[in-house]
Amino acid sequence: MVYLVKDDDKVRAFCTEAEMKAAGFKKASLTVSDEEYNSNGCYARILDGEIIVGKTDEEKAEEEKQEKIAGYKMQLAELDRQAGAGRFVREMAMDYARTKGKNNGKGWLSLVEIENRAAEIREELAPLLPQEPKEEVF
Repeated sequence: MVYLVKDDDKVRAFCTEAEMKAAGFKKASLTVSDEEYNSNGCYARILDGEIIVGKTDEEKAEEEKQEKIAGYKMQLAELDRQAGAGRFVREMAMDYARTKGKNNGKGWLSLVEIENRAAEIREELAPLLPQEPKEEVF
């Protein structure tokens, strides 16, 4: 068992009740199993006056969201690498090819394929990112 004690605005953890009492505390605020405490990276803190072991559901959800965002950004970076250019340069090249009637051939199809995949990824990524307020036009 792990004995958790509130000490002002900190949480102190003790491996035995004897250790806790030797430190001057009579009773644990919360006890948890070694497995529970260790599975959360030995992470405990006080939130709203209560000892919380590990991350809250909201923190876990935010962490998962950030991992998804990072994954999508890595996929976009890989597409940039495959194309040999970022989105802006790809769009400029595609616009130029369209205006010159050169929107065919292997290079064109490769750019179109990459840009289509990037558009799909950006569509999946967009709802995860903070939305900027839309500007009103008068």
